[in-house]
Amino acid sequence: MKSIFLGIIFLFSLNCLSQDLHFSQYYVLPNMLNPAFTGKFNTDYRVAGVHRRQWMELNTPYITNGITGEINVRVGSMKYNMVGLGLNIASDQLGRNSENGRIFSNTHIVISGAYHAYLDEFLRHKLSAGIQTGFSRKSFDASGLYFGNQIENYAYSITLSSGENTAQPYLQNLNINFGLAYQFKVKQNFEFEAGLSIFNILPSKESISNLKGKLPPRFVFNLSSIYQINSKLSFKPHILYMNQALTSDFILGGLVGFHFLNTRKSIFYAGAFHRLNESFIPTLAMQYGNFYFGISYDLNVVGPKKLVSAVNIKRSNLGSIEFTLVYGGFLKRILPPRMSVPCGIL
Repeated sequence: MKSIFLGIIFLFSLNCLSQDLHFSQYYVLPNMLNPAFTGKFNTDYRVAGVHRRQWMELNTPYITNGITGEINVRVGSMKYNMVGLGLNIASDQLGRNSENGRIFSNTHIVISGAYHAYLDEFLRHKLSAGIQTGFSRKSFDASGLYFGNQIENYAYSITLSSGENTAQPYLQNLNINFGLAYQFKVKQNFEFEAGLSIFNILPSKESISNLKGKLPPRFVFNLSSIYQINSKLSFKPHILYMNQALTSDFILGGLVGFHFLNTRKSIFYAGAFHRLNESFIPTLAMQYGNFYFGISYDLNVVGPKKLVSAVNIKRSNLGSIEFTLVYGGFLKRILPPRMSVPCGIL
């Protein structure tokens, strides 16, 4: 039964390869969402990680890990503008074969750079542009799967060929991504941000068989806001839309922040998101000092139909749990000299 489950999931994953990697707490790793967000934060450097386990009802769930490291450098005569540099590493894995290895693995390694410039003297409008480049590697090992051609007299036979063409065990592709972002500070306690990006600008091969298939570009649009209601309460709404060929992903929701200890660095967040026609995502998070920790769970509302109809698979358990951890810090930089201005006559 295990191999049948894996076969169903693998066939489903072949139909969804164009989705690329995606997370529920996408706002925690912004430069995986848009290269223009690289280095766009209030600290000097930032390290973030995510761990996601999807469809935990199965004993071989999807496991996705990602880590980003970023730094920014202030440039210009007034040191208001910034240049951001970053490195992203992400891996998506499915199943285990007889040798305890992964049946399907998808790894991305990219470097990114962005420029952030204020457009006005009052520092209310900021425009950002960024680019990423790197490579992805997808591998497939069918040694742990059973196929219909290997069933004889209602039993699995190791001597029979699977009949599947998997002569090419892996794919390696070059990735180029580009993005733009705009931030507007409406007033002291309210600002919003919008971003538009395109991934996989260079079409790349997406088949391990002799079939010809190209990975199409992925378009991402996001909109977010920060509203400081009062000294104890804030609200962060988010909207995300992604489209790739015939596949789309639409998420909307928000987090309410409860500030304590009379500081903006001690915040407890609670909220929920909805992935259209798929899942409801309750989320909890904590900001304490330079650390941020978040946890979310995708409760499948609809669920993948091919899995829901499978024997012994519970629709209610086809969810995903996700953990995020972020640390932002400061470097000991040489500050510009201060000018002393006399305030009176002795």
